[in-house]
Amino acid sequence: MLVMTSTMNPMTQEILNRVGMRQIHINSTMDALRQLRRTRFNAIIVDREHASFDVLEFVLNVRDFEPSIPIVILAESLDAVSAQALENQPQTLLLEKWDVSELLGLQENEHLRAMQLS
Repeated sequence: MLVMTSTMNPMTQEILNRVGMRQIHINSTMDALRQLRRTRFNAIIVDREHASFDVLEFVLNVRDFEPSIPIVILAESLDAVSAQALENQPQTLLLEKWDVSELLGLQENEHLRAMQLS
C-alpha cells in the first residue's frame, strides 16, 4: 500500500500494520507517480491533512494510468467542490472528519471490501 503523507499519525500507522497493510510512505507526488508506474500496489491512502500537494490533482494523475486502484483519502476538511469531485472518482473513498477508530473497521467497511482492500 502506498501512503501519501509527510507525517502520519503513529496510531493510524499502527492500525494499518495491525490489519496487515504493509506501507510505503512517500510525500512527493512525483516520487509517488514514479513508484506507482514501477510497482504494483493494492491501494493508496492519502492523508490530506499532512499533504503538501493538491489531492484532487494527484488522484486525477493516478487515474490516468491506474484507473482501478483503490484510493482512500483521509481529510478532516475539504472545500465542497474538491470533496464532490473526489467522491465522484471511481474506486475512491473520502473519509471526512474521520477518527482513527474508523480505520479499525477497514476490513468490515462495505465500500473498502468492494474495492478489495481487505
